[in-house]
Amino acid sequence: MDENELSTAISPIQDQLDVLRIRAEKRFLLLRDCEAYMERQRTRLGKKFRKVSAIESYCAESGISLATFYKWSRLCKAKGIRGLLPGYKPRGSQYDSVRPVIHEIFERIEPHKGYIKGFEELKSICEQRSLPIPHYRTFLRMLEKAGLSDSFSRHPQLDQIHAPPPGPVQEKQTTPETIDPYIPDEPGWMRIVNRKAFNIAIYKYNLILPFLNPDLKSRQKRDLIKEILSKRHFALPKVEVRVNQASLYRMISGFKRDGFEALVPKYLTRERRPATDDRPELRLKLDIKNPLGSLKQFRDLIGKNPLIEPVIKKVSLSLLDESISHIDSAAARYKPLFLDPPLTNDEIRLLEGFKAGPNAKRRAKAASILMANDHRTILEIIAETGRPLSTIYRWLKDFREQRTEFIRLRRHHPEREQLFKERKTRIVDILHGAPALYGINRASWSYPTIAKAYNGLYEDQVSPHIAGRILKTIGYSWRRARKVLTSKDPQYREKMQRVLDVLQNLRDGDAFFFIDEAGPYQVRKYGGKCLTLEKKPRVVPQFQKPKGRVMLIGALEALSNQMTWTWIENKGVETMRTFIKILHAKYISTSRLFLTWDALSSHRSKGVSKLIDQLNSEAKRTGTGPSIQIVPLPNNSQFLNVVESVFSGMKRAVIHNSDYQSTEEMKAAISRHFEERNVFFCDNPKRAGNKIWDKQHFDIDRIQGGVFKRM
Repeated sequence: MDENELSTAISPIQDQLDVLRIRAEKRFLLLRDCEAYMERQRTRLGKKFRKVSAIESYCAESGISLATFYKWSRLCKAKGIRGLLPGYKPRGSQYDSVRPVIHEIFERIEPHKGYIKGFEELKSICEQRSLPIPHYRTFLRMLEKAGLSDSFSRHPQLDQIHAPPPGPVQEKQTTPETIDPYIPDEPGWMRIVNRKAFNIAIYKYNLILPFLNPDLKSRQKRDLIKEILSKRHFALPKVEVRVNQASLYRMISGFKRDGFEALVPKYLTRERRPATDDRPELRLKLDIKNPLGSLKQFRDLIGKNPLIEPVIKKVSLSLLDESISHIDSAAARYKPLFLDPPLTNDEIRLLEGFKAGPNAKRRAKAASILMANDHRTILEIIAETGRPLSTIYRWLKDFREQRTEFIRLRRHHPEREQLFKERKTRIVDILHGAPALYGINRASWSYPTIAKAYNGLYEDQVSPHIAGRILKTIGYSWRRARKVLTSKDPQYREKMQRVLDVLQNLRDGDAFFFIDEAGPYQVRKYGGKCLTLEKKPRVVPQFQKPKGRVMLIGALEALSNQMTWTWIENKGVETMRTFIKILHAKYISTSRLFLTWDALSSHRSKGVSKLIDQLNSEAKRTGTGPSIQIVPLPNNSQFLNVVESVFSGMKRAVIHNSDYQSTEEMKAAISRHFEERNVFFCDNPKRAGNKIWDKQHFDIDRIQGGVFKRM
């Protein structure tokens, strides 16, 4: 379709909104594209072309459902491209102008004139007044919504259209407890010999009575069915039953075909046959170990019984003889076994040792030989060892030939072992290459792809299961890749070496601080891991209006493991200057202060450097106060800052699963956590960090990949 034809086709919807017009144009182009697709398929397939299959494949490629495509196609054929416009109007809003016309018709027509004539009159009025004409079903829904359905219908309601049925059934519609046995006089009706059967038949007749009216409308029929299916029914006193739709239809069709007889339960109308004393009495003696032997007894009883007719006896005996001939071979399983010669005392002790050993196969072999020596049946040995019948017979044969040596014997297969080694070498070679080298479009290997690549290279064929077993013996297993923090700082080694040298060579009177900011933490309800009942999970709203926020800056002293913190509003330069003054005043008695932090812009600003130079010059001039040195961390190396682990523990302890109502409440909880931590490490002295103090095992090359998570 060229541009002129396309512009002509979409011209009827140019006055629509863009959001509607664009979607209609896309649907229209999709239908045209489907036609071109079917033409290509018809040319390619020829006589094998099927329109439905082509449409299904096109819908699968386009990502739309088949029902939606047929709906668009039907609308486009009926109304053109305007039919593809999305209908955002509520259902029935376009017929608001038609509702007054319906009330107008109702006021001037005769009652129960009928739906068809009312709809025809509505169509004529809508054509005269240029109003939209609704569909007939829409007309019925509008009548039902306005409460005019019964007034337009041809007949009164259902409870007035049925009269009680004539005949003897009308006389018996009384309470089930007082009904006498029903014996109809009409020919062709079956005799009801049971009061219960008559009561159930009357209940069924009353249930289907409204449906026997030939003038019953479909809508009224549906309403009646819904009402019957939703209620509880009592066919008999204190006997509650449920009726489904299939049973209801079966009752109606049966009554129309066979009359009242179809409603009578057949299981209550059968007369009992009188017991006779001339029936033969058969007694069989059943052996648990040989249950099939009773079949031969049954055959003898039939052959000796004179009351059985000769023809029946002849056929029965022939069938039993054929069955016995087939099961004679299976009956041997129930016979006790014997060993010739039997086991000696030494062999019994040896087999008992094998039976108590760790090898499962030896245990099964020893148990089968010992049970055969005790005259057990083959079925008992199968139940004990869990091995098939053929295996038990093979073990017994090997024992007769080799005695106990067949259990000790270890069979080696040099060819299999050599093949297994070759397979391991080949599979490892395949695993070390990329799947793309073998024509497999995958980024990683799987058992089926390894087997596919192996089978394509070698004549020896392996299955995915065998490939998985070989890889497990080598030591391969499925593991997820571990995400770690890495530093891309070009001076990483020099900076890290300086941090370690300073930290591991601290003198008396020195203090080393890990400094970082934490937060902001919103004051709201938090989730987290906690003890919860299985049937009552905790729920935390995803979107909450915060009651405030809390941000702090903290410093962890490496030798005493003491925490210093203060509340801040931002992470600017003035915040860092203020915190450095707090540390300087708190540790005024020390000789040197080492500060280590990350590469935040405020940490390496001119204002911070100027303050440190000023404090150092004043300490040098007066001779009091510590000197301050900056030991920066490499870029993107948060895993080296030990204070991060302290903040993480604080968050798990007092922020997760919390629901503070104000910022003061959250600050009080955080402060109390740090105070209790400081008191604990005062009573139990320990340096901050873990592996960072170990000079022998600390490897700078490994820590660059984030291997040490706890510093």
